[in-house]
Amino acid sequence: MKQIDISVLIPIFNEQDSIKELYQEIKKNVPQEFSYEIIYINDGSNDSSLDIIKSILATDKNVKLINLFVNSGKSEALNIAFEKAAGNIIFTIDGDLQDDPKEIPNLINKIKSGSDMVTGWKKNRKDPISKKVSNFDDLLVPTPIKNLHIISGAQDELGIANLKQMHKNKILSKLSSIDADYVLLDLGAGTTF
Repeated sequence: MKQIDISVLIPIFNEQDSIKELYQEIKKNVPQEFSYEIIYINDGSNDSSLDIIKSILATDKNVKLINLFVNSGKSEALNIAFEKAAGNIIFTIDGDLQDDPKEIPNLINKIKSGSDMVTGWKKNRKDPISKKVSNFDDLLVPTPIKNLHIISGAQDELGIANLKQMHKNKILSKLSSIDADYVLLDLGAGTTF
């Protein structure tokens, strides 16, 4: 697998209205000096999402598609994509435009300054309670990780709290070898190990 600088992983389930706009925003915000790939994971969508992704795929060699025939859930979709991602830095971005690609350069700067993982969340998401509860797994952080930087929407000085996660690919391989379930860490905002 050819090593590239950045992989952007986007799980998609019935997001036909946001796919093209998100794609354009990502292309605008990945710094030009970086090689990149955008990996869409179609998680069994039953709208036009797959057709829209295929039309983008046909015009951009940096776009890849993982097509799951049945809905497996966001966690499984991302797990499959992490296995395929070639980037030294990996972003995960939701397909519903709630995560702002304009934060990509800020997150890259945090990684370049020495953090192995940067994660954040929006302070004021507009999701119904059912979606908030179903995304509880986003609050779980695998351990042990050296140099983990956690940013909260409430105290983020850099405006980085929109994209869910960015990882150095090297720590993902270390995490996958840990023989444990996820551990919930109760840490204050801006905590760095």
